[in-house]
Amino acid sequence: MIPRVVIFTVDHLEYSSLVLKPLLEKHGDTVIKIYVSKSLFDWRFLRKRFWFFIKNGYPFCIRFGDLIRYIRWRVQNSSLHGYRNMVDYLRAAGYETEYISEIQSEFSLAQIRDLRADIILFALFDKIAPQAFLNIPKIGVFNIHLGMLPEYRGGLSSFWVLRFGESVAGATMHEAVARIDSGDIIAEIRFPIRANSMKGLMDETVEKTGLMIVEGIDRLIDGNPQPIPTNNRPERYFLIPTHNDFIEFYRRGNRLI
Repeated sequence: MIPRVVIFTVDHLEYSSLVLKPLLEKHGDTVIKIYVSKSLFDWRFLRKRFWFFIKNGYPFCIRFGDLIRYIRWRVQNSSLHGYRNMVDYLRAAGYETEYISEIQSEFSLAQIRDLRADIILFALFDKIAPQAFLNIPKIGVFNIHLGMLPEYRGGLSSFWVLRFGESVAGATMHEAVARIDSGDIIAEIRFPIRANSMKGLMDETVEKTGLMIVEGIDRLIDGNPQPIPTNNRPERYFLIPTHNDFIEFYRRGNRLI
């Protein structure tokens, strides 16, 4: 039986298109719908941490050269392959696609239930799913985390592994559960760090993650995912760097872009 797969991603052409490409090439016939979140940031999240940003001197804790390189990168990547957003890009490829702003209302849950999905994949998605959502698909909801788990739960894993001087980076596909970045690990990648920029490491991570997703979906389709044990791994959670984290990050010879 061919499973029914629903994908949730973010409106970031450079990374979302790259991370989904291998899956769509191999299992595109299983994808019945793709939802795209318009924003990469939750403004409520930013407002909640307003004083944290003030206390840590944002954005002045970031070196001027990184800020200039970031602006240049955003301008250069304002479009990709002639498309300005993921919805147009995916629709042109033949996939039923629409924007979604939230996944917690009864209206949204009802729409998603009507799809009768076997697998729901969060591929670089930025919304938190309630338990009612996690119960919808027959096989499960699976999240793509651009970092090693459980060592780097949270976000900005490419920053944190460079900040702590790790020799290895990675990404993880795991079952989504109520606790963020937890649940059984279905597939993972780990590779030596060669970059000294967060952007360079993210680029390599995203490219390798696309192939990891195919491996994980293959295991789910075969009905034998065999979760990867994590008993001997440390569990840590990192999210927003402090001023001191940036000092250590730069002291190690790293840069953001």
